[in-house]
Amino acid sequence: MAEGIVNAPEEFRGWLLKWTNYIKGYQKRWFVLSNGLLSYYRTQEEMTHTCRGTINLAGAFIDTLDSSNFVVTNGPSQVYHLRALNEVERQRWVTALELAKAKAVKTLDFEDESGGEDERGGSGCLGDTFLVGLKAKLKELTSAHDVVNKNSLQLLKIISELEEGGVGVGTGEGGGGGKAPSSPRGKEKLGHFKAAATALVKAAQEFVVQAECTERRWSRALQHELSARAQLQENMEKLAKEMHGLEAEARRSFPKEEIGPLPLPRQDSVEDRVIPDGEDVADNGTTEDGGDEEETFFDAVEMSNDELTKPKSVSKFRGKYLVCYPIGNTHIVFHKSGNHYTWNKVVTTIHNIIIGKLWIDQSGDAKITNHTIPGEEANIKFHAYSYFSRERQRRLTGSVTDESGKTHYVLKGHWDEAIRLAKVLDGEEKTATLSEFELAWTNVPPKPGHEAVYGFSEFTSSLNEPEEGVAPTDSRLRPDQRLMEQGNFDEANKFKQKLEEKQRSKRRKREALAAKAAEAAAAGDSEEAAMLEKEATHVPLWFQKEYDPLTNTMMHVYKGGYWEGKVRGDWGAEFPDIF
Repeated sequence: MAEGIVNAPEEFRGWLLKWTNYIKGYQKRWFVLSNGLLSYYRTQEEMTHTCRGTINLAGAFIDTLDSSNFVVTNGPSQVYHLRALNEVERQRWVTALELAKAKAVKTLDFEDESGGEDERGGSGCLGDTFLVGLKAKLKELTSAHDVVNKNSLQLLKIISELEEGGVGVGTGEGGGGGKAPSSPRGKEKLGHFKAAATALVKAAQEFVVQAECTERRWSRALQHELSARAQLQENMEKLAKEMHGLEAEARRSFPKEEIGPLPLPRQDSVEDRVIPDGEDVADNGTTEDGGDEEETFFDAVEMSNDELTKPKSVSKFRGKYLVCYPIGNTHIVFHKSGNHYTWNKVVTTIHNIIIGKLWIDQSGDAKITNHTIPGEEANIKFHAYSYFSRERQRRLTGSVTDESGKTHYVLKGHWDEAIRLAKVLDGEEKTATLSEFELAWTNVPPKPGHEAVYGFSEFTSSLNEPEEGVAPTDSRLRPDQRLMEQGNFDEANKFKQKLEEKQRSKRRKREALAAKAAEAAAAGDSEEAAMLEKEATHVPLWFQKEYDPLTNTMMHVYKGGYWEGKVRGDWGAEFPDIF
């Protein structure tokens, strides 16, 4: 049974069954929830020395499967399939996890806002903390050196007295009262001890000197880095303000009718987000017969799509930039070769949100896995933009490996220009003999006027054309979108505000129901909590959430109904009122 700790109300602990593998199945584990972290141990005694695993709830997802099973995941590498003893126990754990997650997210947001107010000040505090820690360590080493030096001097003094003061070190005939000669063995031991003590003192002195030099070198390097960063930040802000002033002056210099109405923010449908991926894959992804070569070309095509796609993501606004963390994985199956691939998107950062020219950067690691051929995968690294790097920006590198870890292909290039690949002829990846790099993908110049359609390709733009027989929830039926395309910007903006307020009210209603469900669960009314939780949870019409064994995550799987309704021309009366 789970039990709350009286002295530590933010802590929750108890026994749960955790899925281990297909041989052992569910095994009993001791779980501890504390400070936004969920950790588990084999026994309670292990808490003092061995932690078997920990999940940070700030970025975790908690899914309830049935009356006793639930899943806690923080990415493909951390998935806990858990089982409680009964439904009441499961609800207590889920409620505690949700509350801990909400608190962890709130704390994280507060730290991000505090850290984002003054990036230079934050870096300075970090550098000061590092220097303070280094100086404290140096002080400890100096004290230890003084103690060793003092003791060594005393020891050497005693040794000299033993040798010269008439005290026998070994066994001799006159060892009773007068000066007795030392034995050869005693002299040898004393010599060894003196040499060891001298070497110890010398090593300690050298270490202290080296630590002092290192501390001074690090201090100078850090001060130089902070000074350069502060200067660069100041120059960038001045330049952004000047550009903003020039744009404002240009707008004041021309009549409003010559400038035209200001466009509304971009409105993406699901098709708009997905089609840039599918377009290149459909055109180029099936030209190879299969195996490593197919995966290599597919890697290049897919990585290029990060140039223009906007994935489903969790976003964090940092004041000057917006960071989008993509959620989930994407599946694709090539019918010609039968290969089934999955991959993840990398992090997208949008800079100059407030002032200046907007620009986008991609960073992080993408992993593409071929589930048809065991062990075949590609790892692509998007190198983050850096003001101090000598390399050309927007760079990516990667490789394709087999089950044994052997590299067959290497990739390099820039995700906004071109990507090239080469076959590994012999040797390891870093010291391998490669074939000539050949072009795998190149950026296609946009069509004239692409700025007016948000940089979409011609094919993607054509998907926004009205079509008869679409579902009532299709984004092409949004009245504000049609009004905007017809040039009625004022009416479109008014309708857009009404639509957004309608969405916010629905969200607030669900949040209120979820809070009531948590209160009911805390009060021990599991039936009422389950009913409120079900009412607060959105249920898709054509998809259901299932566990994906390939990626070890939860995903939405199509359950049917859309294409059948489109063929019949009858969508029924189950549609939510979203417009």
